[in-house]
Amino acid sequence: MVDVVLPAASPQIVAGLRNSLQVAIILMVVSEWVASTDGIGFYIVNAQESFDYLGMWSGIIVLAIIGTVANLLFVLAENRVLHWHYGARAGQGAR
Repeated sequence: MVDVVLPAASPQIVAGLRNSLQVAIILMVVSEWVASTDGIGFYIVNAQESFDYLGMWSGIIVLAIIGTVANLLFVLAENRVLHWHYGARAGQGAR
């Protein structure tokens, strides 16, 4: 039963992992805004409060780059793990 159920459920599991990666990055930054004395979230808020808009936007851009790279790495791992799934879906559209 494990041989059939786990591979069949793996696309949904990976989709949940991708969503949890995004939520984890957001919650990390929000927790740094509220209760930390270092980190990207603290840097952005500190720059905003001291009217350092260049520093604030540079922190936001760094955060966007980190999120994009993390998502890209996850997509590459997802494509490697679920290579059979994407091939099966592509074959269904031809019918």
